Parts: sequence; C-alpha cells; structure tokens
Amino acid sequence: DDSTLDNDGDGEDNLSEFHAGTDPQDAASLLQILKVNADGTGNYEVGFSSVAGRLYRLQVSGDLENWSDVAGAEALALGPLTGLSGTNLPLAPEKAYFRVITSRP
Repeated sequence: DDSTLDNDGDGEDNLSEFHAGTDPQDAASLLQILKVNADGTGNYEVGFSSVAGRLYRLQVSGDLENWSDVAGAEALALGPLTGLSGTNLPLAPEKAYFRVITSRP
C-alpha cells in the first residue's frame, strides 16, 4: 500500500493526490492556494490550482483547528486555475487561514 508515500516529493501523500485529482508522480501537479486577498471585514478572494471537473469548497479558520465552510464559496473547476471571492466570511480575525477542499461532483 503506497497511499501514505509521497512519490513526487511535493508534500502531499499519494492518497491526498488521488482525492485532489492530481498526479502523484509529478511534483508540479498539486492542489495549492496561490493567492489570498482578505480585508478583515468579510471580503475575500482566494485563487488556487485546480483540476477541471473537480468541485472545490473554501473553508476558513482563525486557529487552524476549527474550520468553517464559507457560505457560497464553492465552484466547479473549468481549468487549471480557479478563484473564489465574496463578502461573507463567517469571521474577521486579525489572521484568517484558508484551505480548499475538493471532491468529485
């Protein structure tokens, strides 16, 4: 079972790459947040690498332990780059952490 291995050395194990739709043999193929703009009042814009046909959902946390879905921040990727933006962050801490969750539609 090689699901816990990181064959391409990109920091993601093979099982995570399978779920993300990325290639576990290619270090350049990974789910990665590329830009974040958030103004602290609920406005945000997050850009990330993506795989066409995958569904992505944005989550936010103030402490890296408790995560919340950002309402309405979900998109079906049409290409290798996807962005989510809006004005409805559920919290406005001094520091906000974002992560992207992926699934098949």
